[in-house]
Amino acid sequence: MLEGQQEDHIPPAVEEKGVRTFAILAEVAGYILSLAVLAGVLYTVFVRAEILASVEGELHPVSSTIESDASCVVLQYLAASGALVKAGDPVCRVVTDPQQHQAALVELHLAEAMHLLDGVQQGRFKEFADDSRPVLDALRNGEHAETLVAPVPGVFKPMRDSSFIGVVPPRTPLAAIYQFDALELHGDVQNGKTQDVRPGQLARLELKEWPASLSGAVKEVDQQTPATAATLRFDDPPEDVRNGLRAIVLGEGNLPKVKAEIVTGHHTLFKQIFGRTR
Repeated sequence: MLEGQQEDHIPPAVEEKGVRTFAILAEVAGYILSLAVLAGVLYTVFVRAEILASVEGELHPVSSTIESDASCVVLQYLAASGALVKAGDPVCRVVTDPQQHQAALVELHLAEAMHLLDGVQQGRFKEFADDSRPVLDALRNGEHAETLVAPVPGVFKPMRDSSFIGVVPPRTPLAAIYQFDALELHGDVQNGKTQDVRPGQLARLELKEWPASLSGAVKEVDQQTPATAATLRFDDPPEDVRNGLRAIVLGEGNLPKVKAEIVTGHHTLFKQIFGRTR
């Protein structure tokens, strides 16, 4: 050995203790890894989500309609299509008194004619418009109109063409309020154990139109013959899904037809052998 250099020396007892500690740690890590692998294998083989059945239908936002209990004439919509309204906001003016229907229809037809005449403003057309204006004002002053309000908050959409002039039968939807933060799917229960479907069971939905996975639950079950129908509800969908459905509802597109799975319980070794669910 050269002068000035010292040989590092680890006492045998310390070295042996370190080796034993490392061996114990390696053995414990091996046990943990083995248990994790075993648990994964057992879960894959014996514990899998059970798909009871599927439901196929149109996916649509939850909605509430605005109707009149009596036959009516729609005078005016007070909210634009696509407007966000609050519960209690006025959205529509109607005349429900049958004795006032005729006057309301005359008012609407005269208002439409006045709108056309205002674009001419010359010769006898202007004279007719000037003579008709007091009549229209008198009809409006004599209105016995009722105001319908939004029952829930949401996005407003008229259900009738604004150019329609006529008497609407009772309980006919005049407008709808859509809530895009809650979606529903209604259809026949297919491809499974329809007799085991219950409210509250988990529902899963994979959307291709807007790549997303939705989780929800069975809301209602309607026992029919020979099939069973169910309504599934999916709360808080992603923003892309909300915007896509909103564009369809307020536009001219068709709502997407989808298939959701109803999932409940687990496959277990006991169930496979004895037919029981844990």
